[in-house]
Amino acid sequence: MSVFSRFLLKQGVLASPWWQRVIAVLPVLLLLWLGVHWALGEG
Repeated sequence: MSVFSRFLLKQGVLASPWWQRVIAVLPVLLLLWLGVHWALGEG
């Protein structure tokens, strides 16, 4: 994870191509979606 964060700091997220931004955001969105699904399923 530190290599990934160092890469982001070095490259700059906004300076990177669109597909790199998508790859950076997708895991976060997936975790949020799974969290909401789990919370609704438990209820």
